[in-house]
Amino acid sequence: MNIPLNQFEQIIAPTILERWFSYYKKGYVTRFEEISNGEYEAIVLGTEVYIIHLKVENNIITEHQYDCPYDMGSICKHIVAVILYLQQDKLEELNL
Repeated sequence: MNIPLNQFEQIIAPTILERWFSYYKKGYVTRFEEISNGEYEAIVLGTEVYIIHLKVENNIITEHQYDCPYDMGSICKHIVAVILYLQQDKLEELNL
């Protein structure tokens, strides 16, 4: 599933966005780095420590992988937290 960074909130279920915005706000994304051009790895705290991999091309997430056991959809709360982290400059402009 491709996820446009500038419209991700329209693709992800509202309950996931609302409930897990706090993961971003509480600083649960503990490590975030660009491991190669457009490829990111993040560590997100939760019940356990989860590793999230994202590949971004032309402002679109083209690949995402995670190791949490979420099986109720294609996007887990940990990925949402990392997307929010990627968008933090935009969020700061909106005072979120």
